[in-house]
Amino acid sequence: MHRTLRWLRNIVVTLVVLLLLFAAAVYARAEWILRRSYDEPLVSIPIPTDSASIAEGGRLALVHGCRGCHTNTLTGEFLVDDPLLARLVAPNLTASVRRYSDPELVRIIRRGVRPNGRSVWAMASEMYAPLSDADLGRILAYIHSLPEAPGPDPMLRLGPLGRFGITVGQFTSAAALVRETDSLTAAGASRARESPTPRAPTWSGHPARSATACGSRGSTRSPTSGSRRVTPLSSLPTSSRLARRWAAAS
Repeated sequence: MHRTLRWLRNIVVTLVVLLLLFAAAVYARAEWILRRSYDEPLVSIPIPTDSASIAEGGRLALVHGCRGCHTNTLTGEFLVDDPLLARLVAPNLTASVRRYSDPELVRIIRRGVRPNGRSVWAMASEMYAPLSDADLGRILAYIHSLPEAPGPDPMLRLGPLGRFGITVGQFTSAAALVRETDSLTAAGASRARESPTPRAPTWSGHPARSATACGSRGSTRSPTSGSRRVTPLSSLPTSSRLARRWAAAS
C-alpha cells in the first residue's frame, strides 16, 4: 500500500514538473517572438491638405477596412477580450496620428513595425503594403483632419492559450506576414517571367482577407497550396472556440 502511494506521488510530481517545464518553454518562446525586432526603414510620403484629398481619404479608410477594426470614429475598441486567449485593442487612431510621425505611421501600416522595431499584431499590413503613396497619403490626411477623441490605448496582453498559439504558429505577427507575402510575391513574379506561356495564377499577392481586413472574423489562408494556415488573433474571440478547435485536431 505504501509502495503504491509512493509510486503515485512520484508520478504526480513528475507530471507537475513536466507541465511547469512545458509552460516555461511556451512562455519563453512566445516572449522571444513578441520581442523580435524587425529592421524596416522609415519612408516619407506626401500628405495632402486639400479638401478633395481628405474626403477621398475618408472613402479609402472605409474601403480598406480601417473602420472595421477601429470603429466608425477611428477611436478604437477591444478586438479580443478573453483572459485565456488575449486582451487585444485596436488603438485610437485620432491619438496615434498625433503620437507618431508620418514616416512611423507609414511603417506601421505598410510593414507592421512599431517605432521600437517590434511587430504589431492582428493588423492586415500585408494587405496595405501595396497601397500607393498617393492613396496612403490621403488616408493619413483624413485621419489628421479628425479631432482627437477619447479612446483606448494600444494593448496586447496574451493569456496562456494565446501564448501557446503564437508558439505553435497558429498566430503570426503582422511584420512576419508582410515578409512572407513579399517572398511569395517575388517568387510568383519570378515564375511568371520564366513561364513561356501565360497560365492561370496559383498564388495571390497577399493572403485572403475580407473587406474589413484586420477586423475580419474569418481565417487567413496562406497564398500557396499546401502551406500552413495562419490565423489572426482577432479571428478567434473566445478561448472556448480555440480549445474546441485544438481538441478536434488532436
